Amino acid sequence: MKKLFIVSTILIVSIVTATCFFGCDKSKNTYTTGEFGILDADDPIIEFTFSTGDTIRAELYKKTAPISVENFLKYVKDGFYEGVVFHRIIKDFMIQTGGFEVKNGYFTEKDSTYPAIYGEFSDNGCTYNNVEHLKGVLSMARTNVKDSATSQFFFCSVDNYPTLNGSYAAFGRVIDEESMAVIDKFNNIATTTGVLVYGDMGYYSSDVPTQTISITKIKIIKE
Repeated sequence: MKKLFIVSTILIVSIVTATCFFGCDKSKNTYTTGEFGILDADDPIIEFTFSTGDTIRAELYKKTAPISVENFLKYVKDGFYEGVVFHRIIKDFMIQTGGFEVKNGYFTEKDSTYPAIYGEFSDNGCTYNNVEHLKGVLSMARTNVKDSATSQFFFCSVDNYPTLNGSYAAFGRVIDEESMAVIDKFNNIATTTGVLVYGDMGYYSSDVPTQTISITKIKIIKE
């Protein structure tokens, strides 16, 4: 009876060890929350993969920015963002993407496929979106027209709330330090004066990154 107990114990330990080896690998899918983390378990979680091989994971705040999140996910599901590049980087402020691709060697605007949406921010009369533009936050880009956001968005690379809160629709944030490290990496990419092509016209911009980084895929981990 004693021998049987010892053998059984060894067998159980062996099974647990094997299970952890194949299913509990701490080096995979384990990230450092730090100051980030998931605020609402019901929110969608997405993962960006870039041409550099880097990844960013983010939570989308569907309860505080429902129109922006729904719009963003439509573009994701359509595959619209695949091949889209970062076309504007302002160091220690924000990095912008979602609307340009490389054509004939130039960053060329990609036509949005859905109408512009309502700007979910207080300066536009929105009372329900109170997300601050902290480091790692995703927010909708727009023109001077308040209801002009379509596919373009940006990542805040520092805390920008004094200038952006109330004027742009924040709709999500990265969920781990490893993702924020990628934003820090992109924040430090050198920029130059380059040409951005809108339709048949080219315009000079002083914030064009010297390194072309594109989105290869955005995976919806949980919707």
